Amino acid sequence: MSGFTFGGSDWLGRRLGMDMSDDAYLSAKDAEGLGNVARAAGFASEFGGNMLGAGGALVKGLKSAGLKGLKLATASGGLEGAAYGATGSDSLADLPENVGLGAAFGAALPVGLHGVGKGARYVAKPFSSRLMTAGMTGGLGNVSGSPEAVKLLKQGIRNNDGVAEAYLNRVRPELRGINNETAGMVDSSLTSRINVPETIAAERARYGDYMAAHGADEVMNFAPTREQLLNYPAESRFNPNKKYTTEKADKVLRKRAERQGLSIYNDDLSYAPNAAGERLGVNHFLSGDRRPFIRTLNNTMDTPDLKFTQGDKDYFVKKYTNSETGRDFYDLAFKKGNSLFNKFPKDKPNGIVNQIKNNPTENMSFSGRVSQATGRGTYPLTSETSNNIPYRSVVVNPELPHISSLYEGLTPFQSGQLDRALKTGLSKTNMKAGSLESLNKVKQEINEMISKAQATDRPSEVRQLQELKNRFDNAMPEGLKEVDAGFARAKRLEDAFERGTHYNPNNVSGTDTITAMAQDEQNAFAQGLFKRINNNSLTGKSLADEALKYENTLAQVLPGDVYNRLTQGLNRQSLRFGRLSELGNTAERRLRTPEGTRFFGREQLESPGSMIGSAADWANNLLRGRAVRRAALDLMNPDFTGRPLNNGWIVDNPSLAAGLSATAYNNLRNR
Repeated sequence: MSGFTFGGSDWLGRRLGMDMSDDAYLSAKDAEGLGNVARAAGFASEFGGNMLGAGGALVKGLKSAGLKGLKLATASGGLEGAAYGATGSDSLADLPENVGLGAAFGAALPVGLHGVGKGARYVAKPFSSRLMTAGMTGGLGNVSGSPEAVKLLKQGIRNNDGVAEAYLNRVRPELRGINNETAGMVDSSLTSRINVPETIAAERARYGDYMAAHGADEVMNFAPTREQLLNYPAESRFNPNKKYTTEKADKVLRKRAERQGLSIYNDDLSYAPNAAGERLGVNHFLSGDRRPFIRTLNNTMDTPDLKFTQGDKDYFVKKYTNSETGRDFYDLAFKKGNSLFNKFPKDKPNGIVNQIKNNPTENMSFSGRVSQATGRGTYPLTSETSNNIPYRSVVVNPELPHISSLYEGLTPFQSGQLDRALKTGLSKTNMKAGSLESLNKVKQEINEMISKAQATDRPSEVRQLQELKNRFDNAMPEGLKEVDAGFARAKRLEDAFERGTHYNPNNVSGTDTITAMAQDEQNAFAQGLFKRINNNSLTGKSLADEALKYENTLAQVLPGDVYNRLTQGLNRQSLRFGRLSELGNTAERRLRTPEGTRFFGREQLESPGSMIGSAADWANNLLRGRAVRRAALDLMNPDFTGRPLNNGWIVDNPSLAAGLSATAYNNLRNR
């Protein structure tokens, strides 16, 4: 009869070193407590073979069709298939001893009890990883979208340490990938109308290009006026040296010129006599009204209030107060090359103003000391922390509007704010005061003042600053207005973007802020919001879940169709992320569970009441577990594609059909 079991009974006896028909052997096994197990194995394998009837012919036909291993098990339910299911090998010799007993029941009993067709279906189908994964695609990204694949992978993780470890090694990069996909989806929906970072960058680049080409253009005349010089504060009081003799004054002059690294211009030449018949030489420095002021030379040239160049001469101007008369005077010294050319005091600034106004003047610089006593329209060119800044070159062009024209008609508040804007704005560039770039820096300061006044709810100040800005805008060239409008828009978008990155959904006032925004600002706000969410999202944290916390905000800032598509996509991503995260938790629990609690104990197999059933169940669990493990590993492989099933669970196979009767083959196909 053993021939009808495909050799199952004989093979099992050889494998376990037992003769299940020998009474002495069985008695010995009784002493070991395994007698009933041995009898059951022999009974099951023989019983299965007897029920098959002419099964040997069927196996012969299947083998002639080229089937072996799992395929043979699929058709017949033989032990070779059991070996493949447990070990992945076509050789029965590879079946472990501790699996052999269960294999006998797992293969023989179902065949014996249910017949060829049902036996094959009962045994082979649960133990075939290929059948389990039919039509499925590998890779965790694909698995996360398939509930069936998730269930199968979960079984593999629960049943096998290796699968659990392999999953934990793969899941973190996959979760990052899902978050990246979510970020891309959000970015795509928000930037479909306007990409805020790109728009800001483009507008700034356009502004930069324009300024590179026109930043040095002269826009306003910054040269001092007579009124400004009159109001300019004198640095200190000076006592004229009226008792200097010509010789004494000559000595002081030469010594101080030497300290400047200067000689006296044409000192070694004879000058033509003046109207009084005198020959000048150095004498023109030492005449009666100049001699008392020789001593100011170093101070005037080292720290002038004004300096400028005309032709080949450099001029230095310093304002003092004559301590004897209490009247101010302007000390004017100028050099030519490395020689001191002239020096004299002037009681009034008219000559200096005319000198600047009527002659081509270059490289004018001044040191502006701020004082409340100077009146409006002075030169507020100091930093916040210092009363002086390095000399700054200015535009000197009488044909242009003068900077003082901006002060006409301003309120005291507006004049003070313009002073501040000039002081701060001009300190942020090395371009000439009065150039396009320097004045635009000043206007940016005015814009900042407006923003601060708006943020602190000071409407009167906002109105006055807006008037000041409009006046400033009208003074700018037309070419700047276009690029400046783009720059202003970029600034608005940037501000909205930044508010989004710091948005607190629990802040009730934030809702009002969003509502007050223009549409493009709302979009910028949303993009900033999602940048913050994305930056704060870790691998173990779903970006989609974080984004969905802001559904109300999204509904405010996005058009309805964009909002609907986005939230649908976020819910899908949330589901995928959640499935993979839960599988990760399952894997971690599996690896923490003590091994002794995972399998059937031997006492179950040795129980008289459940011996045969437990053995069969154990075999089925082991063999199915092996198949589930293989299926789970396949599902984690991004290159795996499960073959679809055609016409049931057996594919059309002419060679197989040749070894079977038409009735048997059709029965197998249709299972």
